Amino acid sequence: MTSKVVKSFLTVKNLNLDWEDINRRPYQITPLILNGNYMYARKGEPGTPLTLRGGVTAHCRVSFATKEVRPEFFTEMDGILETPYGEFQFGTYKFEVVELDKLRLTHHRVLMRFRTTTLLTNLYMLPPMLKGKFREVNRLVPQPSLLISSLVSIWNSVAEPKEMILLKERETTPYYLGRIADLIMMETGYNVRPETALIGKSDQGKMREARGFTGWVKYEILGSPRTRERIGRLLALANHLGVGRSRGLGFGVVEVKELQGGET
Repeated sequence: MTSKVVKSFLTVKNLNLDWEDINRRPYQITPLILNGNYMYARKGEPGTPLTLRGGVTAHCRVSFATKEVRPEFFTEMDGILETPYGEFQFGTYKFEVVELDKLRLTHHRVLMRFRTTTLLTNLYMLPPMLKGKFREVNRLVPQPSLLISSLVSIWNSVAEPKEMILLKERETTPYYLGRIADLIMMETGYNVRPETALIGKSDQGKMREARGFTGWVKYEILGSPRTRERIGRLLALANHLGVGRSRGLGFGVVEVKELQGGET
């Protein structure tokens, strides 16, 4: 994944991102973006390595949660660095600060695009009392319960106690809200396909793969105003931090757009 180029830069720069949080990471690094396309290798595509020619500008997005914004962070992002993938010049051309309590979608119809391979595991909907009893498998469709279970876990991992979304206990909220999502998020159109992304070679020289899905789904969100508000907040968060596993590697990049009026 070309997100490794950016991650290696951030790691060397020591910008205080928590790389050790391997369970649910409150940050996302997208793959490099060239001409509107996310650069990462997919199984079954022509086998030439991904390359970025000298003098060509590519972009990416780094999103993370923090309790305070250090203005110097953005200037620290600039510079030339030799990475394991070659020499790159990095620069910040745009930054945005969004308060968590300002995130919301207000319309009950949305279009959700899964721009990079998205990894939603069946264990997102495992009741806490059954933890450790089932094998983890990535699902190949964007089941609403898995989406919302993942997103509410991300939300509560970065929220202050008063901002958390809770149904009963924090530990059980992903399960209960996920079950509700299956009942109130109605698909009105979709185009989803399985996809296997190539992560890179392991220390033993074996190519590591991750199988998930890409595509788009249109949802109509039913339910009470309170529940729709919660779902809207979580979908708005997905625009910034993605959804599912391995978001720090560039998986689970999504774009959620509200559909207004007669828009389809």
